[in-house]
Amino acid sequence: MVLRTLVALVAFSSFASAEVKMPAIFSDGMVLQRNTPVAIWGRADEGEVVIVSIGEEQRTATTGPDGNWILRMDPRPVGPAQVVRVQGNNTLVFKDVLFGEVWIGAGQSNMGLPVGCCRPTEAHLKARDHVRFYQQSSWHSSEPEWEGAGSWMASTPELTNEFSGALYFFGLELHQTLDVPVGLIQISLGGTRIESWTSAEVQYSHPRLAPFARADDKEFKAYDLERERAEFEERVARWDKQHPDATREERKLQRPRGSFEMHLRVGNVAGLFNGKVAPLIPYTMKGVVWYQGENNAKNPELYHDQLTNLIRDWRSRWGQGDFPFAWVQLPNFAIPAEGEKWPEMREAMRQTLKEPNTGMVIALDIGQERNIHPWNKQAIGHRFANWALGSLYGMQRPVSGPLYASHKFSGANVVVSFSHSYGPLKQRGEVLSGFEVLDEEGNWLAAKAKTSGAKVIVTAPADTTPAGLRFNWSNSPKCTLYGAKGIPASPFTTEKL
Repeated sequence: MVLRTLVALVAFSSFASAEVKMPAIFSDGMVLQRNTPVAIWGRADEGEVVIVSIGEEQRTATTGPDGNWILRMDPRPVGPAQVVRVQGNNTLVFKDVLFGEVWIGAGQSNMGLPVGCCRPTEAHLKARDHVRFYQQSSWHSSEPEWEGAGSWMASTPELTNEFSGALYFFGLELHQTLDVPVGLIQISLGGTRIESWTSAEVQYSHPRLAPFARADDKEFKAYDLERERAEFEERVARWDKQHPDATREERKLQRPRGSFEMHLRVGNVAGLFNGKVAPLIPYTMKGVVWYQGENNAKNPELYHDQLTNLIRDWRSRWGQGDFPFAWVQLPNFAIPAEGEKWPEMREAMRQTLKEPNTGMVIALDIGQERNIHPWNKQAIGHRFANWALGSLYGMQRPVSGPLYASHKFSGANVVVSFSHSYGPLKQRGEVLSGFEVLDEEGNWLAAKAKTSGAKVIVTAPADTTPAGLRFNWSNSPKCTLYGAKGIPASPFTTEKL
C-alpha cells in the first residue's frame, strides 16, 4: 500500500511539472513576421506532444530527449489580430497577435538612446496600436540563456519616450510607408563591445580574433569585483562628504562612477549574446539594424572581422539564410578618447559591405562634434528606412550615400568612381575638400578635387606621383561631397588597415 502510494505521488508530481514553457518573446500582443513560415518553440517533457494553433491552422510537434520542441506555422499575410494556442499537458494562450514586419535593433548606447532624448514631436509620440515594442531586459550570462525577460507592448507616449530612438524612427517610417504592423525588438546596452554580442565559439575558432578573445577572458577572470566595489563606495562617500550641496546635475556629471558596474552589466566574452540574443533565436523576423562600434575604436584593425563574424554567426543560428543586416557607420565626433581611431573604424565598417544583403547608414553629417550621443536619431532612422524600403521592399529610395567603387591613376591625377550616387555627384561649399594622396615616401598630402558626373578627379600637388588615396580621413571631417539624393559620401582609403 505504501509502495503504491509512493508510485502514485511520483507519477502525479511528474505529471504536474510537465508544463509547456516558452521564451518570454512569446506573449500577448506579439508581432509575428508576415508572409514567412513562423518558428514557434518551447520546452516540455520528453515525448510530450505539443499542438499549436492559429485560427484554423494546427501544427504538432513531439518534444525531443533534450526537452525541446519546435515547429513552423504557415506564412500569413497582415490581417485581424489572432489568438495563438499552445497545448500540451497545459495550455498557453497568446491574445491580440499581429502579423507584420519584425525587426531587431541591437548595439550599444546610441541604439539605446531613447526617443525622449531625440527631440520628438507630438506626432512622434502618438499612441499606435500597430507599432509594438519588445525590450529584452535580461542581463549577461556565462552560458546561453533560453527564456529571456520582457513582454510585448503597444506604443504609447510614455513607452515610446523610453524606447530606442534609432529603432523607433526606423520602424515608424516602415509602418507609415508600408501600412502594416511593425514589431520592434530592442537588445541594446550602453558601453558594450562587439565581443560581448558574438557567441564564444566563433570568436575562439577565428585565427585573428581568438587571441583577443582569450585576453578579454583573462582580464575578466582577473577582475577583483569586491575590491573594486569597496573602493568605489569609498570614493562616492568621500565625494558626497566634500560636496554636500551638489545639484542633481552636478551629481550626475561629476559623482564618481565604478568600473565594476559595467563589469556586472556586460559580463565575459559572449556575455550579452548569451543573455540577450540567445533567448530570441530563432524568432522569425525580417532583419537587424545595428549601432555599435564606439567601444571598439581602439582596435579598428579587428572590427571588420568582428562584425563579419557576428553577422555570419547570427545568420547561421537563426536559420533564415542571409537575412538583412545594416549598421550605422560612426558619425562625426571631434573628441574621441585617447587611442581611439574613428576613421579606421569607419573604413572597417565600409569594408563589411562585402557581406551579402547588408547596408550601411552614412552618418558623417548628423553627428555632434562634442557629443558621443548625437540626438538626431530621426535622421538615422530615416536612412535605415531608405535602405530597407529601397533594397527589400521594392521602393524607389536611396539605399546609401556614394560609396567608393574604384580608382585609376593617371599621371598626377586619380580618377575615383563611386556607386550609389543616383546621378551626378554634388559639391557643397566652394571647395571639394577631404581628399589626400599618398606620395612615394609614405606621406599623406592634401589634394585638389572636382566632380565629373559620378566620378571625382583628384589632382596631386606639384611634383608628386600619387601612390594611394583616402577621403575624409579625420574624426570630424567637413562633408562637401554628396550624392544626388542628399546623402554624403562615405570616407574611404585605398590602403589596407
